[in-house]
Amino acid sequence: MKLHGIPAKRIAVIAVFTALTIAIAKLLPNIPIVGLPQGQGSISPSVILYPIMGLILGPSLGLVTALIANTIIWIIPPQTIFGLLTIPAGGVAAYITGSIARRPNTGWVKAAIVAAILIGCWYVTPIGFEAPFYPIPLHSVALALTLVFNRRIHTWIEESGRGYRQILALLIACFAGIMADHMWGNLMFILGVGLYIPMKTIRDTLNAIGVLAVKMGLPNIPLRGLGDLFMVMLPVSAIERVIMTIISAMIGLAVFKAMKVYLMRI
Repeated sequence: MKLHGIPAKRIAVIAVFTALTIAIAKLLPNIPIVGLPQGQGSISPSVILYPIMGLILGPSLGLVTALIANTIIWIIPPQTIFGLLTIPAGGVAAYITGSIARRPNTGWVKAAIVAAILIGCWYVTPIGFEAPFYPIPLHSVALALTLVFNRRIHTWIEESGRGYRQILALLIACFAGIMADHMWGNLMFILGVGLYIPMKTIRDTLNAIGVLAVKMGLPNIPLRGLGDLFMVMLPVSAIERVIMTIISAMIGLAVFKAMKVYLMRI
């Protein structure tokens, strides 16, 4: 059965993922963003679903589903400018993971190009000069893994059984998507400074981090600008995104195994 040319099964799966994303975003506690004024935005745990959308629905449908879900989430109050600007983040994540995992030939190339553009945008901003090493431990590693393993990621994901290669491939594909989501969020955060994020908030945050460091007996390193804030928060971001990647890959593996027979029909 088709509705306006779209198979009903696709519509059903899109609806399920959209509803699940909205439920997680609105029912589970969000992760506050350091430096963002209270109530102006946060990180939703629904991030873990974006790579799964790409894995199950493929890059195009995954992107569309994430955009639909995030738009509905933003429409539901409270609405923030940061939330509006980050609506495409989940779509980019789903597209990258879906391209790597579901497109055996040129998918990894397209994913790598999108990831490289996002990383390049970091260096176009003034913060790129203040914190040039920021993308290297996470975003550049995700891009490098995509380039090194390329089409083998798709091959390994399609393997049957419980081979470690399938798990490794899913981790790489999910990590690439989640880091793309992260970089988009970073860029929108930078865009918002001076617009809806007062510089005073950034300075107060840096001062608070400095005071906390002294109380913990750490060296008193002067923190002056937004680039310093990104570098200080990098270890926190690394832990946060690695955990998200592992959860996303594990859930994605279970869903992929359960739906593998139906994927070609979706």
